[in-house]
Amino acid sequence: MARLTGNVNYGGQGMPKVLSAMIEEMFFGANSSFFLYTILTTGATLTISQHASEDLKQTFLPNMYAGIWAGTMC
Repeated sequence: MARLTGNVNYGGQGMPKVLSAMIEEMFFGANSSFFLYTILTTGATLTISQHASEDLKQTFLPNMYAGIWAGTMC
């Protein structure tokens, strides 16, 4: 899900949040416990995109958008 609205410079698709919100609503309705896995990654990618250095963005965002790495809640 993070890839859908993610920054195109790091492997995201750059779609508008409105599209992502509709899809998120369907997934939450189907199984909110399972969908928390992807929504935590989305939150982590948004935080990295806004506050991290360019080196950290290059390291983390492509792998998170590809689904290789995931975000967590601490």
